[in-house]
Amino acid sequence: DDLCGEDVWIVDPLMGTEESQVEEGSSSCAVGVESTVAKVDHSTRSIAILRHGAVSSVQIRDCLASHNIQSYDVTTQIKTTAETVSNIAPGQTIRHYSPNVPSTLLSTRRFEQSSSTSSEPLSNEELVILKTSVVLDYGKRLSSLAPHCLSYRDLSPDNDIAQAAHAVFDGLRWAENVEGVDRIYFPDLEVEDSEGNGTEDALLLAVKDRLTRAASGVVVTTLQ
Repeated sequence: DDLCGEDVWIVDPLMGTEESQVEEGSSSCAVGVESTVAKVDHSTRSIAILRHGAVSSVQIRDCLASHNIQSYDVTTQIKTTAETVSNIAPGQTIRHYSPNVPSTLLSTRRFEQSSSTSSEPLSNEELVILKTSVVLDYGKRLSSLAPHCLSYRDLSPDNDIAQAAHAVFDGLRWAENVEGVDRIYFPDLEVEDSEGNGTEDALLLAVKDRLTRAASGVVVTTLQ
C-alpha cells in the first residue's frame, strides 16, 4: 500500500450521477489517464492536488463554492521522488510510468516545425540514433523527425488533449514494443504557469506529467 494509510480522496465530479454509470459495451475509461488525487486536511482546511488528472483545481474550487464551502484552500503539490521513497499518493515517483526502453523528453523549441530554430539540421550522429528510435508525439511537435525514425505515432495530430489523454498509455505500451527500438522520445510539453482554468488545462497537465515521468524527467535538445 503506497498510500501509507494517508487520508487521500480520489476526485470524481460525476460520482453518483447517471453520467458516471458505464453503459453496456462502452469503454470503462473515457478519459484515459488516472483520476485526479487530492488530499483533504480538515485541520488546516486545505485540499492539495497530489496527482494531475481530468479534474482541475479550478473545478474543485467551483464544486466547493457550489456547496457553499469557501473556507478550504486548494493548492497543487505535485512531487517527483525516488523509487525508494514512500509516497502519500500513487504516481509520484519520477520513473512511475517509464517504459522498459530508455526514454527522453525532447525540447520542442528545436524540433517543432513552427519554431524559429527548427531549421537546425540533424547531425549524422543524430540520424543514426533515429534509425533505432521511436517517437511518441503530440500535436505534430516532433513530426519533422518522422521520416528519419524507426517508428512514429502522434497521440493527437489535431492537438486534441482529450484524445491524447485517452491514448497516452496505449502509446507508451506501443512504443516499448516496437521491434528494434533502442530509445523513445517524447515532446517536452510547455504549459503556462497557472492553476489551469478547465478540463483541457487539467488534461494537458496530466499528459505532461505522464510523459515527464516516462522520461524520468530528462529533457534534451540534442538526440543522444
